[in-house]
Amino acid sequence: MNELKAENEKILVRAIERGEAVLFLGAGASATSLSKVGKKIMQGWQLAAKLAEMGGLEYNDEPLPSVVTAVVGSRISREQFEAVLREEFRHCEPSPELNGLVKFTWARLYTWNLDDTVTNCTDAAQRMKAFNGLIDPVVPDDNMAFLQVVHLHGEAWKPEHGYIFSEAEYNQAISKGHPWYRQAVADYVEKLPVFIGSKLKEPILSMELDRARPRGSEGLGVAFLVTPDNFTPIQLAEFEARGIVVVKGYLSDFVTFLKQKTNAGGVSPKSALATRGSMGKALVKRGGVTASDLGVAKHLRMIADGEGGISIPKLSDTEVKTTARLFLEGKPPNWEVVFSNIPPRLDQTSSLIDQLEESLHSDERLFVAYGQSGSGKTTAVMQALKQIAGNGGRIPIYELSGNIPSLRSAINLLARLYPDEKIIVYFGETFLFGDSFAEDLLSVETGRMLFVGDARTNEWKNHIRRRLDGVNYRSFEFQRFSPEDYEELAKAILSYVPAPRFHKMSPQDRIKEFDKSRSQLLIAMKEVTQSGNFRDIIAAEYIGLPDDDCRYLFLICGVATLARSGINKGLAKEAYDSISQKRSFPSALKELDGIVFEDRNDRLVARHEIYVRHVLENVATTENLKSAIISMLRAFTKFDVPVIKNVGRQDGILFRFILNHNFLKETFRIKGAQAVPSDIYSRFELEFQRDGHFWLQYGQYLSSMKRFDEALPVLEKSIQAYPENDFAAHALADVQLRVAEQASVWNSTVVELVGHAVSTLENLHANRSNRSDQYAIATLARFHIRVLIKHKQIDAAKETAKIYFEEISRIGPSLRDEQLDTARAELLHFLTNGKTPYEDIQGRGKTKPARNGRRPKRKRR
Repeated sequence: MNELKAENEKILVRAIERGEAVLFLGAGASATSLSKVGKKIMQGWQLAAKLAEMGGLEYNDEPLPSVVTAVVGSRISREQFEAVLREEFRHCEPSPELNGLVKFTWARLYTWNLDDTVTNCTDAAQRMKAFNGLIDPVVPDDNMAFLQVVHLHGEAWKPEHGYIFSEAEYNQAISKGHPWYRQAVADYVEKLPVFIGSKLKEPILSMELDRARPRGSEGLGVAFLVTPDNFTPIQLAEFEARGIVVVKGYLSDFVTFLKQKTNAGGVSPKSALATRGSMGKALVKRGGVTASDLGVAKHLRMIADGEGGISIPKLSDTEVKTTARLFLEGKPPNWEVVFSNIPPRLDQTSSLIDQLEESLHSDERLFVAYGQSGSGKTTAVMQALKQIAGNGGRIPIYELSGNIPSLRSAINLLARLYPDEKIIVYFGETFLFGDSFAEDLLSVETGRMLFVGDARTNEWKNHIRRRLDGVNYRSFEFQRFSPEDYEELAKAILSYVPAPRFHKMSPQDRIKEFDKSRSQLLIAMKEVTQSGNFRDIIAAEYIGLPDDDCRYLFLICGVATLARSGINKGLAKEAYDSISQKRSFPSALKELDGIVFEDRNDRLVARHEIYVRHVLENVATTENLKSAIISMLRAFTKFDVPVIKNVGRQDGILFRFILNHNFLKETFRIKGAQAVPSDIYSRFELEFQRDGHFWLQYGQYLSSMKRFDEALPVLEKSIQAYPENDFAAHALADVQLRVAEQASVWNSTVVELVGHAVSTLENLHANRSNRSDQYAIATLARFHIRVLIKHKQIDAAKETAKIYFEEISRIGPSLRDEQLDTARAELLHFLTNGKTPYEDIQGRGKTKPARNGRRPKRKRR
């Protein structure tokens, strides 16, 4: 095997030791394995010769696809052909070198071969899960204990799903959106690709190399090609320019190389995990590691070990300056930033630290700092945890990734790791963890763990805290910056941000600048350093991007920023590639440096929600935004439905957000393009036809546009796709009442419609949880009463209103939100005055709602 450059060898060995390389196996990987009768597995030309002989034709080195076309169906039956494939490629015996290859831990394994040699390997480092690339949907590889083996071109023993033999069939599969080839594109970006083939003359291997490392696509990093082929100096130079490192040799040579460089016969998932960081080392050191532990541990990061050790790498002086500038211009905080003492310490942070330390020494399970977007609360929480880690360092501190599949599993793992110590778990934004958050927290033994995170003010007050029944928690309201913070903010700007005008100012003038920008922290920092209105600065930056390709990528990352999930690079690249015109993904990402970043979960986000929202609503063209959203939804069509249950937590949040009817309706309403959401939804009726969430959002959009007759069948499809979805049942009942209200006469059809809606809503109300944000009784109180009044059923309306009023009153004031209080007040108004305050359906006209959804105040006469 040829000698590799030192830097390339280091990249390859590090990826192998950490289990971060993805394999692509061509014909060479199976060439020395044996069929079930003990002969070497047929290569393509050998299979072609056999088929030609069976068909009574002379074979003259024609390619296999040509022979299959000429013979199968006309000279031999399809059944005979499939029997040959099963005979030759099933129950195969893998070669020693292939067995040696799978003793290492891999991120994923793709094969173009139809045989079962890989899954027949014994003593593999990982448990294998096989996927037929022609039929099976993409599944996230969330646990390194398991190896996904993807047969991209089918399996010999499953002829009913078809095969790919020819370049034409390959090209057709790519053009039709072959889901696993689309996933391969993501792996080319996020992992280290290693291609193993007999010769580069394998046409599909050559074409896939072009997709992995296209010409002129600098910035994707290197990929490795293991082949015995000889190349000219020009060919090698071309490969090098594309980031393809040629490893000259056979599979056996490559396996020997890996064993030598890793000083081991293989790399187990446990060893790979230990190589990835302090969390892995701690887990392996404690012992008793299960397969499920490996899936959980990749989502945990140790911040402090409880023994005085800090697991955050230190930035160099040069790195500090660059990182500080990016942070002060809007990049999300991370531990490297916080432990380098870059963020200015705001006045409220001291109080937050005091409250957090009190909470730590109590039996509380949860501490949440809440405040408005852009207030600096996340940075302050991280600064508080840094101080606790530095005060003697006796408390282990862990960070929980937003993509953790199960919070309960993380709790169980940490409880086993620390049976006698109290620990802190930082989890970031509270909204990520949904309705089961309280139950998960209550599974922790009192006094064992303190979970620390942050939340938006509205989310905390109106939703999250209501779901914390039985949880002993403490909250801290983090206000926007104050005059006491001006000096610290000015010091940070003077230290790290090139702002000549600000540097020339006197201390008094700097204070005046901050006084003029008493808004979110990011807005203030931008305005005082760039001497302009924040909105104008944003617009100029976006318009100043080199081309529409860069703007497309910004919009993709921007939508993911508004979703507060970010987007992984693979998904972003797939979406971007479907709409970009000429610029490569790495090139566009490079142009967005300083505007788009990686967050703490290694997902792409734009500078800040405030920044993004202004661009989307006021600067970006409608067509560009529409194209970006469609491309993002298209990227999710490779997953099985319901999509939310078949992707990671953060990808699920992103998918829900992109489809959200409120997001689409409001964004395009502001842009004066109210019809665009309907077009977006209609494009995906086939791809997401079995996804209940898609139909729910589509139906709610139509309902919000008062297209009730169209909304009815759409919401019925939502229930057909997901019958257990209470949200869909509620939405359908709501629309049924609205359709009944619009009916011109009170007939049997209307009575049936109302009866179905009322029955559904009554059942939902009877079975609702106090943690739910869905109030069926509020829908009944408003729309059922309106239907009865519209159709002159006044006595029934009054009698029913009394029942609903009493039902809402039984819900305690602490459990009622604004929606229920409003419904109760409207019922009381009707029962007292005989008229509805929200809409005069007796003919006096309608009161137009304010933009915030509340009734506008009446003007004094």
